[in-house]
Amino acid sequence: MKKINNPFLSIVIPVYNKEKYVEGCICSVLAQSYGNIEIIVVNDGSTDNTAKVLNSFSDSRMKVIETDNNGVSIARNIGIKNSNGKYIIFIDGDDTVASDYCERIANAIFKYDYPDLLIFGLEKRYPSGTIKRILPFAEGKITIDEFKSSFMLETSEKEGIYGYICNKAIKREIIIKSGAEFNSEIKLAEDFDFWLQIYSSVSSLAMSLYSGYNYIQETEESSVFFVNNYSQLIGIWLRCYKYLSLCGGSNSILLQCRIWGLCEAKLLELPQCNYTSVKTDMQYISTVLSEIEDNDRYNPKSCLQYLMKIGSVGLVYLYLNVRRAYHKLRL
Repeated sequence: MKKINNPFLSIVIPVYNKEKYVEGCICSVLAQSYGNIEIIVVNDGSTDNTAKVLNSFSDSRMKVIETDNNGVSIARNIGIKNSNGKYIIFIDGDDTVASDYCERIANAIFKYDYPDLLIFGLEKRYPSGTIKRILPFAEGKITIDEFKSSFMLETSEKEGIYGYICNKAIKREIIIKSGAEFNSEIKLAEDFDFWLQIYSSVSSLAMSLYSGYNYIQETEESSVFFVNNYSQLIGIWLRCYKYLSLCGGSNSILLQCRIWGLCEAKLLELPQCNYTSVKTDMQYISTVLSEIEDNDRYNPKSCLQYLMKIGSVGLVYLYLNVRRAYHKLRL
């Protein structure tokens, strides 16, 4: 098919060792009923036959970029930098999309007057055959206040639709102007962190109840994995808290509690409770807490919180070792 010089949609697809899945992904994208697209595939140093599969395609709309293995965040950043479309959407190399996927997205953008950001649905597909559809709360244009209210409620009580990478179309100029990029140091929820950078730069939003994205669960070499890097998680939720701090309401307290819990977990997970490491982490955590605490309303929820509040390194050190000894006795 003829190359599009001014594509409306840029589709960024990072892949790493996806030889079993990438053909299905690319085929579903090339079969789109909407033609004004470009496809940017970033092969992140795959060591299997992914490159061979990608090279088997011949379509002028598709560009394959070969890189060393630097992780999905850098791969997506490379895809963004090499994009030319008015809007950017992200697809993972082990997922597929319906044949009208791009057409429905483009039509919603046209219908709702070219919003900075369009949020739509997705379908989680499990090996058992179960399908879980996840949809936004509305259809059509929404105000920034409506978005913030919904975002706060959802992120305070659960991890919902606002953190997914694959259910949004964002104006390329918003990414460029905001300076947003995927943080390669974050190995968990890097997509959520990216959108938190974007949301503060968005002035118009729309939602669509369309869900043509097939989010395949539990595939081999999946980019989804879990690590207990509490410093990274604290950073993400602190960014979330700052974004929503102007909204007020009780849910901001829930976010404070989440950050507090992560701070406690970081201290309790220390491999060895030595005085130096406790002191170092207390300094970091004290800095974090100074950004979320309202001293007039502060009400310690635990012994550790109280000890952190009075700033006693020695007592925190003693407390952590008592907790560790207690857990060992229970094993």
